[in-house]
Amino acid sequence: MNNFCEECGNKLNPEDLFCEQCGTKVPRTEHEYETETKNKLWPIEFFRNKKLQQTLPSDATCGIIFTNLKKMSQIHGSSTIETFKTNLLHYIEQFNKLGLYYLLLDASDNYMKDIGNNNWKHHVNLLRKASQQVSMRLNLTPGFLLLVGGTEIIPMPVFENPTAAKSSDKDVESDLPYSSLSVNSPLENSEARRPVLFTGRFPTGKNSTIADLLTLMGNTLNAIGNLSIQKTFGLSANCWQEVSSVINNHVAKEQLYISPGLTVDNLTQYYSKQTQLHYFNLHGSDKAPMWYGQKGNAYPVAFSPAAIAQNSVFNIIGVEACYVRVLSI
Repeated sequence: MNNFCEECGNKLNPEDLFCEQCGTKVPRTEHEYETETKNKLWPIEFFRNKKLQQTLPSDATCGIIFTNLKKMSQIHGSSTIETFKTNLLHYIEQFNKLGLYYLLLDASDNYMKDIGNNNWKHHVNLLRKASQQVSMRLNLTPGFLLLVGGTEIIPMPVFENPTAAKSSDKDVESDLPYSSLSVNSPLENSEARRPVLFTGRFPTGKNSTIADLLTLMGNTLNAIGNLSIQKTFGLSANCWQEVSSVINNHVAKEQLYISPGLTVDNLTQYYSKQTQLHYFNLHGSDKAPMWYGQKGNAYPVAFSPAAIAQNSVFNIIGVEACYVRVLSI
């Protein structure tokens, strides 16, 4: 291999599969690859489990669960982390039975090094390398990513808000780099804005416990096992109607409602408590637990998340809104 990146000139380490500066793949011969990886632990739990390897179909749908069990243990206590890992592996096993093969990547336990720091670029680079190795070893391309833990476990990238002059938010938090597998700024680089992995996060926070995560994982398994999408509900701000319609056509079976037009005042005429899948593209606020539509300078209250609490069936909520950072189940 070359000692310097052919694209940007950054100095490379012998084990690098990609340049940590620009993300360019490091050219390697098959002999170099086999020599460098011989006798090293694979970075993903799957590769340590020969039984799992034998049961993986050649046409499997593959995803990665990315967390940091060492940090989990430090924050929540070693007595609970074994229970969490057992449940996490059970979660993976249940999804395997449904045909989605998740592989566990632990930021604190892989052959490269412990990257249990708060540098999100190091985490993206590890994820990219792991994804590359899955492709090379199994001839499968991971298509899904689940981040387990809040920014204190898997650091969330933060970028300068390009509209900060018009907003009180100086920074923008985003998991997009984990989806695009790029350490470049999505504000400056088109590749960094192009998703490679469908990405979600099970968040933890200051007052979260392992029990909260286990409940979320359990709810997910129950929903996947019992959920048959029959009733959907989509709602978008008028200003985003065009792009919302494209997304709604992929995820929902029924029409997309627009606000203004639909508001909390007439919500009961259109919203069913039997809704199983929700899609929202609305404004949020850090002042009130409401979501808002928009047309010109009009920002009517379009929906109250509290309405979903009255729902009587398992349901999925997909939200694109400021101050809404969670995909809830």
